[in-house]
Parts: sequence; structure tokens; C-alpha cells
Amino acid sequence: MAEIPRIMAGVTNKQDRLAMLEALVDDLTVEERRAVSTFLCRKNDPLHILPIEVVIQITTYLRFEDVWRYQSVSRQWRFILSTDEVLKSAVARWYTHSAEDSARSSGTTPPRAKAIHIQALRTGLPFTTRIIEAPYKGDRGVDVVTSQVDQSFALKGHRIAYANQPFYDSPYVTVHDLISGEKSHHRTTAREHVCCITLTSTLIAYLNFQGKLYAQSLSDTSLDPTQLRLPSSSYSAFTADGDFCAIAFEASHEQYTVALYDHRQQHLKELVFPCPQLHGREDHEVAFPVAMLLNAKEETIDMFCVRMLAVDEAPRLHDVYFEHRRYSFAGDELHASHYHRTAIGPMKRQHHLPCADMHPTGDEGVYLFRASIMYAHTKDFQHSLPFNIVLCFDRRKGQLEERYFTGEILVPRTVEKGYDPDEPIDFILWKDTHIRAHPGHLEFSTENADVQASLSLDEDRYETLEANYDPRNRRFLLPTSTNSSPRDHNLFINDTFLVLVTEEFFKGTRDIYVYCFDPGLECEGFVDAGVR
Repeated sequence: MAEIPRIMAGVTNKQDRLAMLEALVDDLTVEERRAVSTFLCRKNDPLHILPIEVVIQITTYLRFEDVWRYQSVSRQWRFILSTDEVLKSAVARWYTHSAEDSARSSGTTPPRAKAIHIQALRTGLPFTTRIIEAPYKGDRGVDVVTSQVDQSFALKGHRIAYANQPFYDSPYVTVHDLISGEKSHHRTTAREHVCCITLTSTLIAYLNFQGKLYAQSLSDTSLDPTQLRLPSSSYSAFTADGDFCAIAFEASHEQYTVALYDHRQQHLKELVFPCPQLHGREDHEVAFPVAMLLNAKEETIDMFCVRMLAVDEAPRLHDVYFEHRRYSFAGDELHASHYHRTAIGPMKRQHHLPCADMHPTGDEGVYLFRASIMYAHTKDFQHSLPFNIVLCFDRRKGQLEERYFTGEILVPRTVEKGYDPDEPIDFILWKDTHIRAHPGHLEFSTENADVQASLSLDEDRYETLEANYDPRNRRFLLPTSTNSSPRDHNLFINDTFLVLVTEEFFKGTRDIYVYCFDPGLECEGFVDAGVR
């Protein structure tokens, strides 16, 4: 190797020099090639020739994910991309979610603290945690109608709401303020069991199994909740926004009813909508309501109807149709969109349909269908491994969108036990990070995971960050103290908290594991997560 520079110095012909270089590269080992690449990158690094002010101005246009990734180029890149100007701009691009999806305002938090918060959330390194036990009998002693929504937990901002079903006491709903630790209890009459809960920043609403709605303002929990008799107890969707809540009922004679309740005016009205016909088919098949979204500010209701039909020539395939309709609070149709996909097997969580409350993804106006995970090949890669397809709804565009995840991420990895197509996928999405619950740990998969494992904005937590990284599967693992079945898991997330809900059937309790990713937020009853 030492002779090569001297030999090449005597060769002036460009083609001869190129041939010698190609021969040299062919003989290099992988480690030597990496060393040469690093050397070339540093020699051609534009940071050495541009004024520092210009570099900072350019890099303030980068996404937070790219700011993180490019820090691995060189020490000077990391210095530039760690400046407050660059971090402040990158963090601002991250905070596109609704203010209601954070436990506190981020306006007074320094850029570096925000960046540490984001890194903690994307890599599964909470700062504090708490376990809450709630008595819950599950389905024992309760005749659960399959058409009724199973939605007994809610997260909004710094509050969680959950149903309590003690063995020897009347059922009630608890609204728990995670910051102050304060709790308020909201009961039913005549020991009625609660089957559905929805929560906004101002309102708690819940349903019993007999067709009764309870609603109460969070500003004054000393008053008794408002009670209203509904036209049916066969619920198919339940949601709320602001001071409004809505309940969709099971379809009958190719039409369905939505009860819209205005808590401020104490007014309930019924809207009747036709079941939409499946787009692109001539057999007049219709879809049935499974989920909805309310927008109290714009006074609109987004309805989502689903139909799954087996493909005759391929028994393992199903045609999945989603029909979306947007209505005004007056009942007028404002917009329509359609979605169709041929999937391998039925949608996951089919036994959990109707869908639970749609979950915000952290991107403004985009919501996740928690129940609509399908297993299918993409149109462009018919011979590749099947993809898991998660459906999201972009409210601003008014249409459904697909997000793809490879089988490695969502399909159970215990190959020796086989793949169960009906096994529910315990999955949640926040921006570019997807989280899945396994017995004994939570799995975080995100963009540029390998780079994040080698860089830490919080030096005190670097060893834990490195130890929790699984390089083979490019994921981070957060150990948990529960080994319950995946069927008994449920995940909820916002920009501050991740909540894992497990039902311990034999204990008769629901264990709620709450993880806080905000380094500067003090929450009553929380303890150090032990990952510093």
C-alpha cells in the first residue's frame, strides 16, 4: 500500500491512473473501503468552504429526522446540527399535532429539551412511569352483544378515562389527571355496566349496554351526569369532539342512525343516513358503519362504512371496501371518497369490529384506523413478502391513505408457533414511529433507527439507548413487567404519554402502564423509569 502513491505519482495519463485506482479498490477489504469513503466525504465536506452562517441557514430547513441522521457524517456536522437555531427549526416541524395531544404547552420549553423529548419518544426511553390498577371484571357476568363497541379506555392530553367494574360495587368511570394525580368518578344508575367511553378536553361521555348515554362536563364534576335514552343499544361507533358526542347504531334496511348530542345545549337529535353502495361494483352490495370522526368547530361528521367480501376464485383473499362520507350536523352530504384493497385473509381484529375510536397519528388531521390492519402484497411487488397495510384518514384531503409495514415489524416473530391470521395486532402509530406490544416488552420501530442508536442528545442515557437497541431488527425495546397475552393488550399514545392497558383476567384487574417522555414534566405518583 505504501508503494502505490509513489508509483501513481509517475503516471500522468488519466486513463492509466483510473485503471490503477480501480485495481486498488478491488483489493481493499470492507473496512478499508469504509475508511476511504469517510476520508473522501471529509475532504469534500462543504462545511469546510461555506461560511458558518450560510450553513446554519441551509440546515434549518431539514426535518428533525434528517437533522439526527446527518449528525453521523462528521464531528463538524454534529456541532452545526446541534445548534439552537437548527434544533429550534427542526422541532417546530415536528410539532404539527393538535395542542390537545400534548399534556402541556411546548412554547416555553428550550429547543434542546424538546429535542431530547422527541428522541426519548422515538426510541422508547421514558423518563418516568406509573402503574395504575383498576378493578375490571371484563366480560364475566356481562352479556356482551357483538355489535356493541368495545371502547372502555380513552386518552386525551394529560387525562385518561377508564371503566371500573368492581366485583362488589357499582360500576363507574374514572377520569384521572396524570399531572396532578386527581381523580373524578362518574357513576351509572342501577349498577349498569359501562361498555364505551369517549373523552375530550372538556367532556366525558359513556354508554351502558342498555341504550343510555351519560355525559358530564369536566369543568364541574360535582354535578350529576346528564342521562339520555338512546333509540337503540346496538352501537357501531362512538366518538366526541369539544362539547359534542355522536353514536352510530347498527344498520337496518340499508340505512343507519346517528345520534348527535350537544352537551352545552343539552340537545339530542337523530340523523338517518343510507348505507353507501360499494364503489365500482354492480351487485348493489352496501357497506356498514364502523367508525366516525366529529369536528365540532366545522360542525361535520365523517362516517366510515366497511364491507369485506370473499373472493370466489381465491378463498384466502378478501375484497375490503371502505366508503367514506362527510355530512354536516344538519345531515347534508358534503364529500365522499372510496377505498378498495384485495387482502390476504380478513382484516386483523375482525372480531373487534366495529372499530374503536380513531386514534390521532401526530400528523395534523391524520387519524389511524386501529382495527384495519391487513396482510397483502403491494401492487408493485407481487412476488415480495406480504406487507401489513395500515389505513389512515387524512381529514384535510378527505380521503383514506395506506401506510406499509413489512411483515418483520407486525407479524409475530415466533415462527415455530406459526402465523395466526386472526391474531389481533397490538399496534399504535405516532408520526414516523410505530409501537407494538409484546409479552414482556414494547417495540419501537422508527426511521433511521441505526443512526439513533449511535447518537444521543442526552449523554446520561446513552448506555441505555445502546443497550435497548436490537440491530438485527432495527428496533428499540422497552421492557415491561407484564407477560399477559397480546389479545389482552391495548395501546394509546400522544406527544407526552404512552399508555399500555392490559387485562389480567384471573386477577380481576386492568393494569394501566403509563410512560412519560417529557423530561421536564412532573407528574404526581410517577417514579423514575430507571433508564437514565
